Parts: sequence; C-alpha cells; structure tokens
Amino acid sequence: MLAPLASEEELMRFPAERQFDLMQIGFSYDEVKQLLEMFEKYKSDVQEINRHHTLSQVLNQFCNYISMYAPPNLKLISSAFNLLELGNSSNEVKRVLRKARRREESEESDVSYSKKPCISSRGSPNRDDLLLGMDRSSPSDDGTQKV
Repeated sequence: MLAPLASEEELMRFPAERQFDLMQIGFSYDEVKQLLEMFEKYKSDVQEINRHHTLSQVLNQFCNYISMYAPPNLKLISSAFNLLELGNSSNEVKRVLRKARRREESEESDVSYSKKPCISSRGSPNRDDLLLGMDRSSPSDDGTQKV
C-alpha cells in the first residue's frame, strides 16, 4: 500500500536537520525556536502573496531576508543558518562562529582598555605648564642643568 501524499503544509516545514545542526553547533532551544517562529511568520507572509513557492524557494528567500533584517539577538544564529544553507558543514560553521565570538570579545575588551582622557583638577599643573617652567639653558660641563 502506498503512503498518502504529504500535505502542502507539511512540505513547507523548517528542515529538522537544520534545527539539529543549529543545536549541535551550540545554540539554545530558545534561539532555535525564535528562528523557527521568524521562519513561520515569513512563510505565511510569502504564501499570502504567492502560494506556488516551493520550500527551497521560501528557504532561499528567508536566507536573504534574515541576512538583512535579523534582529540583533538573532544575528549570530541567522548567520549560522545561512552558512548551513549554503552547504557548509556544521564543523565549519562552528569554527567560523568561534572566530566571530572571539572577535566580538576582543572588540569589547578593546573598548574597555581604550585611552581615556586625563581629567586634571584646576589646582594641579598639567605637563605643558611644567615644561614651560623649566630652565632651557644648556647643560653644564658636568652634565647637570644650570640653575
């Protein structure tokens, strides 16, 4: 006996292997769920316009959409999803994400160690005032400054 054909709705589901890959890479269930909800909303919007899109067309358009309009909290998982859809293995995507996270951490630490302006009180002389007050006469024969 032949199995019944899958309904159109079942055919338009987010691929389970992508969900598995994203969680295997290290994204939380909540992050994957948010991406799925975003996909479902995008899919329903697209189907209102044109019901004849295939899953691969919708996924391709969704990849383009999230690469440009992903909310800040989903940018990393969106990038990972796009890399997986482009045919990269989950190990390659993990490596790229590690580099991206390291880069973000180093940028954050650079900001905390950036040069901060020195705030001097009105009573304390700054370096230029001290240099102006120095005697600029030539040194004596023994190498000391003349007073």
